[in-house]
Amino acid sequence: MNLHSLNHYFIKTRSFLLNSRLLGIDYRSLALFRISIGMILIVDLIIRSVNLTAHYTDYGVLPRDIFLTNFHYENMYYSIHLMSGEPIFIALLFIAAGVFAIGYMIGYKTRACALLSFILLVSLHNRNPVLLHGGDTYLRVLLFWSMFLPINTKWSVDNVLKPKNPNSVSITSFGSVALLMQIISLYVFSALLKDHPIWTRDFTAIYYALSVEQFTTPLGLELLKYPLLMKFLTALTLYLEKYGMLIFFIPFFNGQIRALGVSIFLIFHMLGINTMMELGIFHYVCSAALLVFIPAWFWERLLPKVSAFLSKYQFFKELRSYFQLLLVKRKQFIGTNKKLTAYSIKLSIYKKIRRWIVQGTALLLCIYTLLWNLRELNLSIDEYLPYNYNNLARALRIDQRWDMFAPYPMMEDGWFVISATLNDGSQIDLFKNEAPVNYSKPKNVSAQYKDERWRKYMMKLWNSNYRSYRKYFLDYLYADWYENSDSEKEIKDIEMVFMLEVTPSIGEEKAIPERVSLLKISYEDEF
Repeated sequence: MNLHSLNHYFIKTRSFLLNSRLLGIDYRSLALFRISIGMILIVDLIIRSVNLTAHYTDYGVLPRDIFLTNFHYENMYYSIHLMSGEPIFIALLFIAAGVFAIGYMIGYKTRACALLSFILLVSLHNRNPVLLHGGDTYLRVLLFWSMFLPINTKWSVDNVLKPKNPNSVSITSFGSVALLMQIISLYVFSALLKDHPIWTRDFTAIYYALSVEQFTTPLGLELLKYPLLMKFLTALTLYLEKYGMLIFFIPFFNGQIRALGVSIFLIFHMLGINTMMELGIFHYVCSAALLVFIPAWFWERLLPKVSAFLSKYQFFKELRSYFQLLLVKRKQFIGTNKKLTAYSIKLSIYKKIRRWIVQGTALLLCIYTLLWNLRELNLSIDEYLPYNYNNLARALRIDQRWDMFAPYPMMEDGWFVISATLNDGSQIDLFKNEAPVNYSKPKNVSAQYKDERWRKYMMKLWNSNYRSYRKYFLDYLYADWYENSDSEKEIKDIEMVFMLEVTPSIGEEKAIPERVSLLKISYEDEF
C-alpha cells in the first residue's frame, strides 16, 4: 500500500467516524447534560458547605501545614483552597464556584464558566482527597470533556443573546468521541477490574456489597434475605457494565434502541443501586452522563406525542403557552438587534484554527486516557504510556481508576465509637453528639454518619493506609469540644474504636463484633 492509498484510507476512515450518527450527540441532549451537571455541581457545593470548617480549613480535620508536611501531595496537583486556612476565604471560593456553576447550568458565558468551574472543582478535590469517591472523579472528568463541546448551542442564555443555527441536530467531533469514550470507560473498565471469583463464578459480590451496613439502605438490607436475588443482581451488574454500552452503537433502529438503553441504565442506577446503597452523588453523575445518549428520535418523534397527550390537561396547556410566548419574545429581541441579525454562522479563520486545536487536543487526550485505563488493568503497555507521562493526567486531574467494588467488595463492616473520658471519670461519645458510650450495634448503622462526606472520610480512617489521619481527626474533635461545649469538665483522653463485623458467607451467622482500638490519645497535658 503506497502513501497515497494510505492517506486516502485514513481520510475515508476519519470521514466515516466523524459523520457517523453513532458517535454524535444531539444538541438538545448535550444541553440537558450541561444543565444536569451544573445542578450536581451546585448541590455538591451546598452539601460540602455544611462541613466547610471541618473539612477545608486550618480549624478542621486536615490543617494545611499538617497536610503539606506530613502527607504525600502528588506532583502537579494544585489547590487554590490551600492559599488560606480561614473559613471566610474558603467560603468565598465556595460562593465563586457556585456562581460559575450557575453560569454553566444556564449557559451564560458557558465556556468561561466551564473552565472556571473545573479549576475550582479540581482545587477543592485536591484540598482534602480523603473525602473523595468515584462520583467525584467521574464528575471531574465529565466536566473536563464538556469543555471540548458546544454545550451552549441549545437552551442557554448564550444562544438567546447570540443565536446558533447548526447545520445538523447533532455534533460529531473528536470532543464527542472523547466524552462517549469516557462514559464507556467507566462501565467497561469497572467490569474488567472485577476479575475475582465472587463476581465471575460465585456471583456473591452484591451480597457482600450490601452487607456493608455503613452505606446500605433499609431496602438493601431487606434484599439480603434472598440469596438467589443476590446472585442474579451480581450477574446483571457485571454483564450490564461489560456489554451494556454496546446497545448505544447498534446501527439499525438506533433511535429507538438508544432510548431503550438510556432507560435501562437509568433504572439500573436510580431505581436499582441508588435505592440500596448510600453512594452520594455517584449515581446522579452517572445518570447525567447517560443523557448524552438520548437520540434525536426521542426529541422529534416520542416527545411530541407525549406533549400532545399532556396538552389535554389545563396545567400543561398553560405551561406550553408560556414557553411559546417566550419564543415569540426571543424572536422579537433578535429581530431588533442589528448585531445579532448580522451574526453569521460561518467561522472566521481564527475560529477555525482554534476549533482544530481544541479538537486535536481532545483526540490526543482521548487516546491518552484510553491508554491510562488500559494500563490500570496491569497490561504491559508502558512503552505506549510511560509512567513519567503521569504528570499530565495529574495536572489536568483526568487521572482515573474505576475500581468500584473491584476486584471485590470490602468484607469488613462495623461502626465507630469515639469515647472521650472526662476528668470526673465519665465517658461520652463524641461521634454521637456526646451521648453516653455504648458499644452495641446501632439500629441503622448508615445513619450514624452526618452525611456522605463524613461517611467516606470515616470509612477511609478504618483503612490502615489512612491511619496517619486518625490523630488529626481526634485533635479536631478535642478542639471542637472546647469550642462548642457548655460543660466545665475537661477531656482526659479520647479513644477511637471500631466495632468490626466480618461479613460471613451466604447462609452463615455473623460472628460477635470485635472491638478494635484504632488510636488513643491523652490530653491531660493540655490543661
